[in-house]
Amino acid sequence: MSKYWVQDSVEIENPYRHRGYFVGKEPIFNVQNDAYGYVGHGKVVKIEERSIGDMEAVGSVSSITFEDGAVTEVQSGPGYITSGHWEDEDDARD
Repeated sequence: MSKYWVQDSVEIENPYRHRGYFVGKEPIFNVQNDAYGYVGHGKVVKIEERSIGDMEAVGSVSSITFEDGAVTEVQSGPGYITSGHWEDEDDARD
């Protein structure tokens, strides 16, 4: 039985600011001075992580898809936190 990784959240924590994307919820922002740009795309419907690598960079990118079809991409770096779970391939077919 084969398993695959399902990503549930992506968070970016840097000094003075925090962004969080969780499947099934609207994004959260916590900026020290409460100054940020935000466009309401609705709730997060899926997060997919892929590896990137070339001669200069190695890491991963999370593609965050919203209810209206908009996509935000977050590249791994300092403060990049992800969570998820393993699912059986058989469960995905049901």
